[in-house]
Amino acid sequence: MREENIRVLTNLGLTTGQAKVYLTLATLEKATAKEASDHSNIARQEVYRLLAELEDKSLIERILASHQPSSKPSQSSKASPS
Repeated sequence: MREENIRVLTNLGLTTGQAKVYLTLATLEKATAKEASDHSNIARQEVYRLLAELEDKSLIERILASHQPSSKPSQSSKASPS
């Protein structure tokens, strides 16, 4: 995860933790809280809280599957390629 990307997202109003989790989801495209925790090096309990905050901001959406919920960046939050 590049520090520059984290800095850009924090300048836009996200916390460092929210930025790390968001970038992790953007990289993986879809992940469980455990996967997001493993890839972002943030404790799983903290990731659950950060995922809820990102969902409240409509930056990610929760995917409810029959076996395990996961999250991904919402389509509206992805920047359009130039």
